[in-house]
Amino acid sequence: MVSASNAASHAAAEYLALFVGEEFVSSDGDGVIRVLPSDTQQISTILGYATKNGLTVDPCGGGTKQHWGSGTAPHIRLSLSRINKVIDHPWHDLTCTVQAGCTWFFLQQSLAKHGQFVALDPLFRDRATVGGILASNDSGALHHPYGSLRDLVIGMTLVLPDGTIAKTRSRR
Repeated sequence: MVSASNAASHAAAEYLALFVGEEFVSSDGDGVIRVLPSDTQQISTILGYATKNGLTVDPCGGGTKQHWGSGTAPHIRLSLSRINKVIDHPWHDLTCTVQAGCTWFFLQQSLAKHGQFVALDPLFRDRATVGGILASNDSGALHHPYGSLRDLVIGMTLVLPDGTIAKTRSRR
């Protein structure tokens, strides 16, 4: 016999697979649905569905700061591992556009190709993601002279809990 929560979890997994692909939706032993979206629109769909159905969502990048808070047990673990690119780096402007799942190490490697870097030293820089560093404000000791990552952000695109895609100021 399938319990009501297992049935709801299964239905949610099937629904989300329609948008992100079956291979990017799985369920672990304790019923948490793991979803790996590839873009902002998919995240919007996932969050909108979760809000409408009373499901909690736990965003996860490299997982280096997951233990820094004590949230509720999630129904959906939203992995940002597929949203991991440096989109644009007009090096002459000293700016870059980065996806939330991009690791700090990869970002610094990309900037180094033009002799640039972000003067911050977050923990676990080989696995920590830009989104996680921004969310936790983990900028390391170098934030004293240079400011935190939050101080360096010019603009961003974010998805609100109801699925609305919002943009803050940007250079474009």
